[in-house]
Amino acid sequence: MTKENKNKVLIFWSLILVITFIFVVLFIIRVIDTRLFESYDDIEKAKLNLVVDITSEEGEYFVYVYSAKKDDNGKLIDTASSDVNKAVDVLPTVLNYFNYVRRNERGKKNDSDFQKIYGYNVKNNAKDSNLDSDHLDVKLSQLPMLVKIKGGNGVVDKYITANDIEKTLNEIMTK
Repeated sequence: MTKENKNKVLIFWSLILVITFIFVVLFIIRVIDTRLFESYDDIEKAKLNLVVDITSEEGEYFVYVYSAKKDDNGKLIDTASSDVNKAVDVLPTVLNYFNYVRRNERGKKNDSDFQKIYGYNVKNNAKDSNLDSDHLDVKLSQLPMLVKIKGGNGVVDKYITANDIEKTLNEIMTK
């Protein structure tokens, strides 16, 4: 085998190695990206928790406002002062909607029936934060709640009861 042929073989296998490496990296990213939301911790890990102005994003979107703190194991648990049972009841539907958004946002970014969702943990934000704005009047006794926001116009709707939250999100997921 000549030196020129050896170089061609080396280049060929190097390209195969690089392509394989890229494929493996993309596969790992895709698997990580499609992990399901199973708790408040997953919302924070996915950086879908709002820590900026609650009315700054364009378009319509939901904000799930909740109150949670870390327990002894470092896991976020509900601390809503009024009704922890409400939070426990509604959380599976909210997490299903987060999963729905993750699965469908690429294909429906411009669809008017599709709204993104963000989480807002009252316990992780300062008392004088953007939650105390004229647009959103929240009482801890009402948490958790779902708020629909239209960029530029502020709060469009508030859903306070577990039934209203579940009904609103389920209607969108079944369209």
